[in-house]
Amino acid sequence: VAFARLAIGERLGAGSFGTVHAVTLDGGGRLALKRVSLAGLPAAQRDETLRAAKREVRALIRLIHLYIVRLYGVVVDEAGSVGMLLELAPRGSLRDLLDTSPAEVVGREAVQMELAANVVAAMAFLHEQTPPVLHHDLKSGNVLVFVTAAGALQAKLTDFGLSITASGSTLASTMRASGGTVAYQAPEQFDDIFTAASEVYAFAVIVWELLHGGRPWDGKNVAVISRAVDRGQRPAVTAADGVLRQLMADCWAQEPDARPTFAALETRLAVARRTFAASSFKLRYEATAEVAMQHTLWAAL
Repeated sequence: VAFARLAIGERLGAGSFGTVHAVTLDGGGRLALKRVSLAGLPAAQRDETLRAAKREVRALIRLIHLYIVRLYGVVVDEAGSVGMLLELAPRGSLRDLLDTSPAEVVGREAVQMELAANVVAAMAFLHEQTPPVLHHDLKSGNVLVFVTAAGALQAKLTDFGLSITASGSTLASTMRASGGTVAYQAPEQFDDIFTAASEVYAFAVIVWELLHGGRPWDGKNVAVISRAVDRGQRPAVTAADGVLRQLMADCWAQEPDARPTFAALETRLAVARRTFAASSFKLRYEATAEVAMQHTLWAAL
C-alpha cells in the first residue's frame, strides 16, 4: 500500500520497534499503522529488524483466525520504516484496559471467561498448524481488545515479530528461548528452553491479570523473578476460587509436562462457559437490580 494513500492520525503507542498510529486508507475506515523503524540502525540490526517484520507479515498473511488481528497491507515506500496496516483495536491492549478501566474486567467473570477463551482459541489454532507456530511473546500487551456488535469485549492476538515455527513434527520440540517478556516466562525459559508448554505458562499469567488487574511481579527485577519462579513461586493470588483460578494453577505448573495444552484448555473453557451461561444463579444475579441483594446472593452462593 502506498504511503501517500494514508492519512496519519493520533499516535496510539510506541516501543523499541517504532510507533503505532491510527490512520485512514483512501479516506475510508480507520486502521492501525505499525511502523517498524529502520532509521539510524547499524546494518546488522537493520537486517534483524527487517527479518522480524517479515516474520510478522508472513505469519499474519497465513494465520487467519477470528481472534488474531487482521493484516490489511504493508507499506514499504516510507523512508526509514516498514509499516503494517492492521485492524484498529478501539480499546487498545488488554494491559491498557486493565491499567485504565480495571472495573470492566476484574470481578466480572463472564467478561474474564470470554477474553480468556478468545486467547485460548487463537493459541490452540497456532499450535495446531503444521508445523506448529509458537507466538514466543504471549502477554497482555500483545492481546488487543475489540468491541463486538453486541457491545461485548473481544480479544485478539497481535505482535508476531517473534513468532517461530517449531521444528519437527511435535509440539515437544525444544527451542532456544530468545525474546519474550520476563514476567511471563516459565521456569524452563531461564534455562534457555522454550516449548509450547512455555506459552501455556504465559497464558496463566494473563489469567492472573484478568483476575487481579495488576501487573505480574510489579517492581521486581529479572534476577528476583527468575529465582522466585525457579523455586515454584508465582504472583500472589487473592482472587476468589473459581474456574479461571483453578485453570491458572494448572497452566503455571512447575513442570512443562504437567501443563494442559491449549486444545485441552479450549474444551475445558467451552464446557465451563456453557455451564455458567445456563446457570439459574447467573440469571437471578443479572436480573437483580439492587446491589445489596446482589451481595446477598453472592454470600449465599
